[in-house]
Amino acid sequence: MPNNVTIRPATLQDAGGIAELCRVALGYDTEEPLVEERLPGLLSNPTHKVVVAETDGELVGFAHACDYDQLYSPPMKNLMAIAVTHGARGRGIGKLLLAEMERWAHATGAFALRVVSGEARLDAHHMYRSAGYGGEKGKRSFYKIL
Repeated sequence: MPNNVTIRPATLQDAGGIAELCRVALGYDTEEPLVEERLPGLLSNPTHKVVVAETDGELVGFAHACDYDQLYSPPMKNLMAIAVTHGARGRGIGKLLLAEMERWAHATGAFALRVVSGEARLDAHHMYRSAGYGGEKGKRSFYKIL
């Protein structure tokens, strides 16, 4: 595992770094004002957890998970996002972020941490598999803007 990496709860001051990671590492069209608007509610909601990874005081990653409750299985947590800067990838930071979410999921009574990952994110898929995650073939994710 990497040296000099701290995993800590996100704060409001991390909004800019999280927005940058969403844009650069994940490819989402995310602006800092949106993250600034959304982050306080997520940080104060016990059904959500947002953490960041720092190396020498620089934000190099973040993860966000939340409750995933459905009628057909015990409670789970859903990994909503995980990102690591391009320059910090391959150093185990993503696995540290995943492990923190797994600890939270276990501590709050979840039986599993669920991950949905885009088909093109092959490096992420490798990380999930190497961390013990299995996949379901043939699943697709759909959404409709309302």
